[in-house]
Amino acid sequence: MRHALYVLLGSGTSRRVEPGGPLGDGVEFLYRHDHGTEVHQVKRQNRNANSWNVASLRGKGVWDAAVRSAGGRP
Repeated sequence: MRHALYVLLGSGTSRRVEPGGPLGDGVEFLYRHDHGTEVHQVKRQNRNANSWNVASLRGKGVWDAAVRSAGGRP
């Protein structure tokens, strides 16, 4: 929601939810602004746990998606 407000306020240029293509793989939304493009992944729940840890994020593929978004190969 915050990034949508940034776009409405003029500090961001666009926000795209679940973008297609290689950049969108494992990404919840793209946020573009004058200085570049950010990729975001949003995690709300982890079953009955109150937080996320490195292993649970790995199990959901978050780290592999982050490496791909940064231009690497997992």
